[in-house]
Amino acid sequence: MKGVFKGLGLTLAAVAVIAVFAWFCLFVYWDVRIRGAIRTVDRRTPDLAEESRAFQTLDEAGCRRLPYLIPSREPSTREGWRLLDMNHYFYSKAHVDPDAKRVGGFLEECGFEAADSLEERRRKGDRVRAWWRESGSEYHHWWNLWSPHCKNWKSIHPE
Repeated sequence: MKGVFKGLGLTLAAVAVIAVFAWFCLFVYWDVRIRGAIRTVDRRTPDLAEESRAFQTLDEAGCRRLPYLIPSREPSTREGWRLLDMNHYFYSKAHVDPDAKRVGGFLEECGFEAADSLEERRRKGDRVRAWWRESGSEYHHWWNLWSPHCKNWKSIHPE
């Protein structure tokens, strides 16, 4: 009888280790893809096909991309597209969640304009970072890597 429990215990331990390893690999996979896509768009490559693939990657990432799009502490005008992408993400959900439209409006308010000074971009970036610290977990669960839909927005992007 001890042998059965020992075998069952080893099997459960092996399954747990494999599950943790799979989750870790999925985390690294999306981290590399999202960071690469953001780097491609940030550097404003003249290759439109490459930029299009980068935006497609971000679209496939769904809510997984949101924490990566938060403006840096010293935001350049180049980072303005990040808020536009977040804004687009939330507005695309507005027909199933009225709160998404409100968030999209907030992000639109915080969007960087070409004429904004560094101080103005910092102020807007600070507002977005504060909002993300307070409310980000409603829109992205860091542990949920297997789905691009952290909220119940699956009806928008059927798998």
